[in-house]
Amino acid sequence: MDEMWQRHKSFILQVIVGGVLFLVAFFVMQSMYGDQNDPKVVRTRNASRLKELETKLQGGHAPSSRSIEEQRSNANATESQKWDLAKRVSSVAGRDDKAKEADREKAYVGENIAWTLANIGRQDDGFVDLYNKVPQACLSRLRDAARTVVIGKAAQTGKEVDETMGLGAFPDDEIPEALHGLAIVTDLVGRCLAKPGIEKVLSLRVTTRRSFPEENGVNFMGAIGVHLEIVGDPVDVNDVLRSFNSVDRKDQRMTVVESIESIVPLSQDE
Repeated sequence: MDEMWQRHKSFILQVIVGGVLFLVAFFVMQSMYGDQNDPKVVRTRNASRLKELETKLQGGHAPSSRSIEEQRSNANATESQKWDLAKRVSSVAGRDDKAKEADREKAYVGENIAWTLANIGRQDDGFVDLYNKVPQACLSRLRDAARTVVIGKAAQTGKEVDETMGLGAFPDDEIPEALHGLAIVTDLVGRCLAKPGIEKVLSLRVTTRRSFPEENGVNFMGAIGVHLEIVGDPVDVNDVLRSFNSVDRKDQRMTVVESIESIVPLSQDE
């Protein structure tokens, strides 16, 4: 046997390798063209499945055309309600998917500039046109206009407000969100100044990127973060915080309280 193996091992190995390749090819062909993929078998299986579905439909186990239409109508109504709420609590300017990116940005910027000017009681002095030319200059001018009005109101009542208005340095691609943040700041500071028991609004800070919507299941919307410290009578502070989550006024967007970092008494007696 050893002598035969030595003399014919090349031939024997070729036969073995050929057999293995044949088996591989056979299984591949069987998987591609076996009974499961035979046209007659496929037609029979499809006909059986169709009959099964028709039986379920006749027996009331499958949704009818009327039921499907009702569900579609309910889904459309829910979507409409979602965006009706969004219009009450957030910016929806420039959401038209068919509009160009530049047009959507212009609508968003215009809305936020108009909101800020309404909060401080000023007319548009060409801020939108300035944004189209020099976005950074637009943000700086609008911030200065807001600061003048807000600080003036605070000084008249002996109150203190962070003069930075929460704005620092932002890259050009974040200017639209920074303008949105300025609008929110002027709104929030205005609510605080309206309360006689609030003495100071400090540590204002605008964050143009927030993960709050995604974390709370409303990722179809965006968010601008605003940090502030309020010093004053606990009752008035509480009223301001509660007003952030209110949608009673249609002309005033809802601001959601994401978190309260700390509550510190001014003295041991308070």
